[in-house]
Amino acid sequence: MGVTQTWYYALEQDEGMPSLERFKDLCHLWFGLAIRSNCLAKLAWLPFHATVQEYQERFNVLVCHTPNLLPVQKADLFIGGVLEHIQVDFKLREPQDL
Repeated sequence: MGVTQTWYYALEQDEGMPSLERFKDLCHLWFGLAIRSNCLAKLAWLPFHATVQEYQERFNVLVCHTPNLLPVQKADLFIGGVLEHIQVDFKLREPQDL
């Protein structure tokens, strides 16, 4: 059993299954805060591989970790990442959010 598993096992023994918020707080106390990742840069350079749906799924994973973006900024980043001939369809609608 690894250190993390042992820690969690002991936590469950002492407190039962913690709420998500409690678990997050305890993880930060025990292991420290996560190293900051530059998700905004990852959004700006997110490659388009196959379909809009696949791109949207990968985009949503990153955008939820990029706080303080305005809805129009999210829309602009999304549209900027799809292929040019697809961008036209989006731009004609002038979206203000995703």
